[in-house]
Amino acid sequence: MISVDGDTSTNDFVSIMANGASGAPEISSINDFHYKIFRSALHEICEKLTTKIAVDGEGASKLVQIFVENARSEASARQMASVVASSPLVKTACHGADPNWGRGR
Repeated sequence: MISVDGDTSTNDFVSIMANGASGAPEISSINDFHYKIFRSALHEICEKLTTKIAVDGEGASKLVQIFVENARSEASARQMASVVASSPLVKTACHGADPNWGRGR
């Protein structure tokens, strides 16, 4: 998931569609060898596209990635990442390139 300015944009959109015209074999199971290749390639493409959307955001000057590990659930991880990504204090610190993550220096 990405956040550029915390608002919804009608212009930032990625879609994937399939009509069978490629002639690729049908993937009928997550255990299928082709599924693993397709999933890996799709994940890589989606990461690149979402990064480009964030970098191309109006006024964007920094790209910050937030990784949450060992969360109790995906929903919990998403909530934690969202709180950090939408924090004005974090955004200001990143923009100013002076994180000052504590009070003591």
